[in-house]
Amino acid sequence: IHTDASGEILWDDTYGTVQNDSANRIIISGGNFVIAGATGSNIPDAYLLKLDSEGEVLWSKTFGGTTSKEMFRCVRAIDDGFILCGEQGAADFYAIRTDAAGVQKWAAVFDSTGTNRAYEVFQQGTDFVLVGSGYSAKASGYDVMVLKADKDGKELSRAFAGGLGLEQVYGAIGSGGAFTVVGSTTSSPAEGTDLYLLNL
Repeated sequence: IHTDASGEILWDDTYGTVQNDSANRIIISGGNFVIAGATGSNIPDAYLLKLDSEGEVLWSKTFGGTTSKEMFRCVRAIDDGFILCGEQGAADFYAIRTDAAGVQKWAAVFDSTGTNRAYEVFQQGTDFVLVGSGYSAKASGYDVMVLKADKDGKELSRAFAGGLGLEQVYGAIGSGGAFTVVGSTTSSPAEGTDLYLLNL
């Protein structure tokens, strides 16, 4: 749905395939809309869709395989391509790099134990930083995980932050190399599950 500043609907439409489709992120790129999500019923594929300002489809891309994939975030890269992040197989950080036409340049799987999901991606120079929830051996559970990869999708570093409980990440903002992460935690002194805000 696209509205004006007063909330009046300018146009609305549906997009997708005959299977289950979901949208997790929308950004503006050159006056157009770019949407990232997933498509497919049994083994979902990553889904990237570009619309013009009137909601007409310019192109759509799927990125699949034998393992499920879902994209949670998408940002415009400095060369006008896109970088997407999410999960593969409900287990690993996953990123896809495309050119401006949505053609895949590379895809990277960052292996780890348990269920790991990248919920945000930022560009730092030519490198990329993925922020999400990942398994930490030190905590024997899930912490905030920050992973840095180079322009070709090769991992440069990963770091964890959190307590001895469970930290789940749902969003993050970044500026000048610093990040603010929001999510939930069960670490002390939380009683049950509390809101979690962390500056890195």
